[in-house]
Amino acid sequence: AAVRSTGGSGYSFEDSCAGFFMLDLLASRQVLGIDFGVVSRIDFQVQESGWLFDDLLLTASGATGDRRVAVSVKSSGQVTSNGFPTDFVSAAWRQWHGTIGCPFRRDHDLLMLIVGEVANAVKNAWDQFSSEASQADPIRVATRFSTVGQSSELARNLFASLRCPSDLH
Repeated sequence: AAVRSTGGSGYSFEDSCAGFFMLDLLASRQVLGIDFGVVSRIDFQVQESGWLFDDLLLTASGATGDRRVAVSVKSSGQVTSNGFPTDFVSAAWRQWHGTIGCPFRRDHDLLMLIVGEVANAVKNAWDQFSSEASQADPIRVATRFSTVGQSSELARNLFASLRCPSDLH
């Protein structure tokens, strides 16, 4: 494996991301949104606790109690015009479906991917998809991003790459 994938630069980027959340913790800002409240705790490397997105675990305290955000941090370009990496998608779905000892509560917690770089076209397609997905009926969104002529090829690739792997159905 490349040094960038296994060593220094990845940890430096991870530390920078953690620093961002630490500043929000100190400033009592609601960077995760009003529903989550304020970040009250940051844990690192939490795989032994059942988190597959294990780089950072944010705990936020708000009106609905403590909620967690499991974060996978990747300094290199992970999301491309072909979509999301299969190992990321598999981990996301395994966490979502709940493995033995998994503390993730899908009605309460979030999974997050932070990447260091992404091409502008990919970012634009993702922004379009995530904006529509957060505001529209899920069936309509799935149809729109699966149908030629209703969305860009890039947006359809991103959407298709996030499908649950067949071995996890």
